[in-house]
Amino acid sequence: MTETAQITLNVDLNFLNVKEVARVLRCAPISVYRLIAKRALPVYRACRKILFKRSDVLDYLEHSRSDTKPYGGT
Repeated sequence: MTETAQITLNVDLNFLNVKEVARVLRCAPISVYRLIAKRALPVYRACRKILFKRSDVLDYLEHSRSDTKPYGGT
């Protein structure tokens, strides 16, 4: 009889990497790096990785919203 060991990782899913942020913003990863360079998004660096708080990304989206007329509207 063999037993399988189950490993549970306690990963904080409130942090996103560059690719995940690009997916949320529906843009290319290079655009995320440009936002970092402009200091538009706060970042966290850990072990050579760039991480973003999910709440910071959602705040950026909310503050970037523009309430203008749609294209072709009168």
